[in-house]
Amino acid sequence: HAAATYTKKFEKTDAELTLDPHNLPTGEDAYQTLLKIYAFAGVADCFFMHNNARVKIKAAVLTKDGQLQLLRVIQEGKAEMDFDDYLRINL
Repeated sequence: HAAATYTKKFEKTDAELTLDPHNLPTGEDAYQTLLKIYAFAGVADCFFMHNNARVKIKAAVLTKDGQLQLLRVIQEGKAEMDFDDYLRINL
């Protein structure tokens, strides 16, 4: 196809987010982060590093006030859990 474009092969590092789980982004940053989470859903799963462990993001939304809200995560070596439970365990 004449209009076809090419991209590089995705690497695991492409799905890494720089997030502070206690201070999630708002506004445009939150929206761009959510788009990246959706783009990698089912392919590589977006993740962030916290306490030297990889935390995969399984579900996220934007709140009415424009803040990113993580709903479900999987901490490395653990089962999937609610994000609120993750925060309680990993103060």
